[in-house]
Amino acid sequence: MARRRTPPRWPEKAPQLRLMAALDQPEDFEPAARELPAMDVLKTLPAELRAALAAELRRGNEVVQVGPMERAQEGSVCITVRHPFHPVSQNLRGPVQWRFISNSRQWMQELSQRCGDVEYLVIW
Repeated sequence: MARRRTPPRWPEKAPQLRLMAALDQPEDFEPAARELPAMDVLKTLPAELRAALAAELRRGNEVVQVGPMERAQEGSVCITVRHPFHPVSQNLRGPVQWRFISNSRQWMQELSQRCGDVEYLVIW
């Protein structure tokens, strides 16, 4: 009897698609209950940083964590992505800044925007 081959299971893309929807239309998006804390954080991002993160997700990057990082400044809002930033994101102009961190143990690159006393970070 021949064995049937099952196709490989690819990582679920539905959560990333929901994140993109939340970033594109934050006011009228209805997330699943388990996603509410992360979505609340994403909705607080300044518009420019939210647009940069949405562009990264459209290029195939993925959000892996939303929440505080122990080495970030107190009060910072951190979002961690799976892959390094696309070169286009490394050359942004305006309030969103890209930075390479040469001696960090937790992340190597960041997109950041400061609004008042709060620093918003998207990190890899």
